Amino acid sequence: MSSAARLGPVRARRRNLSLLPLVDVIFLLLIFFMFSSNLSPFSLLQLTRDRAVSETSVTSDAATPPQPGALTSGRVDLVLRVGPGDQLRLNGATLATADLVSTLADMRDAGARTLMIAPAPGATVQDLVTALEAAKRSGLPQVAIRQ
Repeated sequence: MSSAARLGPVRARRRNLSLLPLVDVIFLLLIFFMFSSNLSPFSLLQLTRDRAVSETSVTSDAATPPQPGALTSGRVDLVLRVGPGDQLRLNGATLATADLVSTLADMRDAGARTLMIAPAPGATVQDLVTALEAAKRSGLPQVAIRQ
């Protein structure tokens, strides 16, 4: 054959793209994110919502232990007023955020079982979450949020 016979337009060979490497990468990413994510709840804190309970039902009598289900019966041992920033008032007394866990644990040891958290106007969600985490770490069995 002569070279004159091949003088027509040159066709480039088209390569077929394989999707297998793409599928492999997607499965690797899927496995990576499955193992790196946490599918269980980060921290659970059981809350009771009871509008019938008010701040006036606070009891300071540590000699009488609270009854089970005290929030539903209207008895609250502790009321924590959460304000913006570090403004905390536990049963009317000003309290520092750093002392909240230890104070709540001491109250629990003295017989308190129920805590009502009442956010003040201007309190942020982070202020409320900080109080809830402190209540959880203190070991109080019943915590409620008042609107």
